Amino acid sequence: GFIADAGSSVQSDVERYISLRTEAVFTSPLEHANYGVLEKVGIPIVECADYMESSPLGRAEWIKLFGLLFNEEQKADSIYNHVVDKYTNMKKLIESEPNRPKILSENIINGTWYVPGGNSYMAQMFADAGGSYAWSDVNTTGSIPLDMAQVLSKAHDADVWLIKSFDPEFSYSKLKAQHALNEKFKAFTSRNVYYCDTERTTLFQDFPFHPEFLLQEYIAIFHPHLADGYTLNGNFLVDTGMPEELALNSTTTNRLRSDGHLADAQRTTVDVGGVGGSRTESYVRAQQIGIGGNTIKDVQISCSEN
Repeated sequence: GFIADAGSSVQSDVERYISLRTEAVFTSPLEHANYGVLEKVGIPIVECADYMESSPLGRAEWIKLFGLLFNEEQKADSIYNHVVDKYTNMKKLIESEPNRPKILSENIINGTWYVPGGNSYMAQMFADAGGSYAWSDVNTTGSIPLDMAQVLSKAHDADVWLIKSFDPEFSYSKLKAQHALNEKFKAFTSRNVYYCDTERTTLFQDFPFHPEFLLQEYIAIFHPHLADGYTLNGNFLVDTGMPEELALNSTTTNRLRSDGHLADAQRTTVDVGGVGGSRTESYVRAQQIGIGGNTIKDVQISCSEN
């Protein structure tokens, strides 16, 4: 068989379903939503509510449903058991860790800040990685809509700020431009913001069935001394702890961390023409930059962006 995209669950292309001789439609159910004509054409609708699970492993277990439907039960069970082993072993790394950094998630969009509920799989993952989630006491699996004042009041002292953004470039300047009060968060001033470029990465494709991938990155952020040498490599999360003057980019070096010498960093960008089109070359100079706990002086970095 094969998988085809025929639009969203609320505005699907029924004629395409019929022409493809569709045997089943997989959809994420929405509250109070209906499927219109699709419900009347006799094609089975399989509602996948995995995103409402309260644990990452509970969500990953949905692979067993797909194994059953595609006659690959043994393979699905094998994948899931491997995921459970990896996830459980990583979780054990931080069980005795006394330090639990406070975690802030997401950011404000069009005046509303949606944070994961305290019973959500994401809140559970923060806890499994050794973090203390600011909204762990809110008993809901869904997202919680808040305004800036509510978030600032409860999480201004968060040690780590995690953001998902459909944006190939991210910077503290851009974050401040989105809302002036963003700079009031401790994680902003301490340059401890991490973001995931969901346009470039495969987070949404990989995470549902492989939560161990993201858990490993959270542990590397929350407790780097327990990460067994693992460092962020840009698969999902990128350390945005660079000088504010730099236009941060997930395709360039992502483990640079500013040591506070913001005024000493300079960036020069030039467009260079050539065969096959133009590219942008960036040159960064800084008197001192910290990398992985080490200090390097008189740094110059150059990179090209096609």
